[in-house]
Amino acid sequence: MQGLESLFERARSPSYHAAMPTCEQCGDEHEMLDPMFRRPDAFVALAEDQREAHARADDDLCRIDLPTEPARMFVRCVLPVQVQGMANGISWGLWGEVEEAAFARILELWNDDEQTNEAPLAATIANSIPGYETLGLEAHIQLTNPTTRPNIAIAAIADNAFTRQCLAGVDQHQVHLWNHSMAGHQSDNTLDTPNLRAFVCGHVAQGETVLYAVRDADGDWQFLCGGEHGGATDQPSVLAVSELIERDASLRELGTRLKSGQQAERANDQSPWRL
Repeated sequence: MQGLESLFERARSPSYHAAMPTCEQCGDEHEMLDPMFRRPDAFVALAEDQREAHARADDDLCRIDLPTEPARMFVRCVLPVQVQGMANGISWGLWGEVEEAAFARILELWNDDEQTNEAPLAATIANSIPGYETLGLEAHIQLTNPTTRPNIAIAAIADNAFTRQCLAGVDQHQVHLWNHSMAGHQSDNTLDTPNLRAFVCGHVAQGETVLYAVRDADGDWQFLCGGEHGGATDQPSVLAVSELIERDASLRELGTRLKSGQQAERANDQSPWRL
């Protein structure tokens, strides 16, 4: 593991990171992240045994089949919001609840390149955003393409504070407040923290398997390939932890097993993690 300390010290240096915009309201620099929910509220509310027996969920779709209740279907979507001073704005990661017929249609078109031609599908918002009354708001889902999540839009008739903000656009300070309210929402797994980033070596950034993980004393995460580092072209990167977990779901267990200052390693992607 030669060269790791210097490699990641460079990544933490102020000159490595691009300057963040200065907030006109408070004067601080805010990182403009996309606030998101990893699961619909109805799934989170289930007891563990109920989840195992009566629910199925991944990072895109969710279905709950409780014996005494009608089946419930959910789709993970994005809600684009314009932000002052940002060309692309941000996107809320929200779940929409749909009827069974709409869910079946979404599954039918999931890998269809022409899915964007499908008419919008009726839905309701399936998450309660802290500080707002959003659960159950009328909305519609628009399929985009097989490589991106569907868009969701709240119906204009849903006259509440969150809807008004999304329709009118917000400033960067409001995005900061949203992210602050969402920090650590819904999960006791550290790696589920919304918009969490981690340092990765150049090999992992290019798709190699993570074989060595570190949770630094200051709380930062490193996911590394376990090989030699330190060459002039071997530059560290910062990636979304959610992207790494999508590649390799076994990384999630480290969020509950590793404490600050600990590390874990494994021989290959089929081997168990050893602390």
